[in-house]
Amino acid sequence: RGMTTGDIILRVQDKPVATPSEVWAGVEAARAAKRDFVMVLVLPKVRDVPGPKWMALRLVRKDKIASGG
Repeated sequence: RGMTTGDIILRVQDKPVATPSEVWAGVEAARAAKRDFVMVLVLPKVRDVPGPKWMALRLVRKDKIASGG
């Protein structure tokens, strides 16, 4: 359950990603759109079923971090 070291992120929302900076750009775009979650397509290192799976990651907006809320 959740993500772990070795998992490969293939897509963030509807965009394919190949580098960590592309993943962060997708997360920041979702944050800028004031989304509470971002969908990522992950190829787990350890699989219980073949192929990738979609996961929803909860986002915390930077303004809430700064205000402690």
